[in-house]
Amino acid sequence: MEEFPNRGPTTIAVCIITTVLSIVFGVWRLIVRWRTNRKFAWSDYWIMVALPLATVGHMLALLGAVDGEGRLDRDPFLNPDQVALAKKWMFFHRCFNLYAMLFAKLSICCYVLTLNFSKTYRITIWISMGIIIVNLGLLPGVGHWAQCHPLHMRWDSRVKGGKCFGGNQFKFALGYIQTVTNVVTDVLYAAAPILYLRRVQLSRYTRVGVQGVFLCSLLGTGVSVGKLIEFRRSYGNKDELYKASTSTMLNVAENSIAIIVACLPPLRRTFDDLFKAILPESFLTKMGATHTRSRTHELPQYYNKSRTKQVGEDAEDDESERAILPTEEYIEDGRGKIIRTTKVVITNEANNFSLNGKGVQ
Repeated sequence: MEEFPNRGPTTIAVCIITTVLSIVFGVWRLIVRWRTNRKFAWSDYWIMVALPLATVGHMLALLGAVDGEGRLDRDPFLNPDQVALAKKWMFFHRCFNLYAMLFAKLSICCYVLTLNFSKTYRITIWISMGIIIVNLGLLPGVGHWAQCHPLHMRWDSRVKGGKCFGGNQFKFALGYIQTVTNVVTDVLYAAAPILYLRRVQLSRYTRVGVQGVFLCSLLGTGVSVGKLIEFRRSYGNKDELYKASTSTMLNVAENSIAIIVACLPPLRRTFDDLFKAILPESFLTKMGATHTRSRTHELPQYYNKSRTKQVGEDAEDDESERAILPTEEYIEDGRGKIIRTTKVVITNEANNFSLNGKGVQ
């Protein structure tokens, strides 16, 4: 008896791995934020929405793989009912994943808005939020729920008497819009914080760490492009279910990356402590890292020229750039804006004290 290839197990494995990673980072972020501040911000609430949507979407993709996605058309496992069932799970998986992506992007926007960027950039972020809501929410909503009547025409080609407007071209157009939206917003969120860091002088270790956090958003860019290419290549063609498995795996990967990236900035200090614990001291010294462990679950004290801020006074400020920069490396002005980064070393030789520092206005 001929054996037919089945990519379902690979899809199932990817779904399980991405689901576990998303849950771990999402819950980790929320635990750290709660232990830090005893309340949540808007960026946290959007993660609370995105995480269950993504989990449901990944489980639906898993069901699709169990029920026939990843198999060739000539595979005897695939009868008309089985094909319709697999395509049904694929349809709902894509819906849930896209809506999870929407709320993950909104979480990133809300977090970036708390950083001390220029008015122009903040306006740009607000505009991008509107574009995200339209292109990842409203337009796909029309395509998902209003394009075909009855709805099950989306997954069952045996339905007669129904009607779908726009055809495949409408679906492909929505795919292009979503991909362009994801790519542009990824670049926007990754580039601006890096440009901001050029205004202050930080150690090489801190600069690399902060840039790495925001550059992670670019990981999803290539996945978004690849997903669109695979979707167009497989949709409506021979062995559609077999080819669609690649698109599904890219879909769940893109979704998981978005959630993980949205969770990384509040966790930067946690990773900072981890790296300081495992990296050689000689390497840390060369990179300019301080040897003081970051305060992950307790807000640090912040100092400026006019007064000293105590921990309690900053209890509501754990989303700003102070939450991702080491407290030893910056000074604020009277308005709370970071104007100088410092690194002070005091030595005592023969009762003579010398003070060495560096900074930039």
